[in-house]
Amino acid sequence: MKKRLAFLWNKFCIISTCTLTAMAFFTTILSPAETISQNALWQILFVSLLCALSTFLYPWERRMGRAELYIRVGIHYLLINVIVLGFGSRFDWYQPSRLKSMLAMLLTIAVIFAVVSFFSWNRSAKDAQKMNERLEQYQDTRF
Repeated sequence: MKKRLAFLWNKFCIISTCTLTAMAFFTTILSPAETISQNALWQILFVSLLCALSTFLYPWERRMGRAELYIRVGIHYLLINVIVLGFGSRFDWYQPSRLKSMLAMLLTIAVIFAVVSFFSWNRSAKDAQKMNERLEQYQDTRF
């Protein structure tokens, strides 16, 4: 359980940081705004938590085959889009009736999903490498 909470916290932090960065980019460069609602910070945290919780779509107790992994990543990506677009519309983060606004949101979601995935997979690869090194050390000292 401790590992799952640490994993969730890591995802939440990465997602929140990326979302906050995207918000800063939009509100200072693309569509400058004098002020930002204080509610926006709570909204970002809430949506980031939901997105982080969605990572539990992946099984912990077993490895996935390639086909299952691709299917789960696709479902996860769609779920993230539903969460962000749904709550983003409700929170007035974008205008669903404006094509440019919708495309900007979809592009932002794709970029953040890619960044979070990159950091996650990179960390997993490092963890696996450490485990393999420790296993080799254990086997060397045992024989």
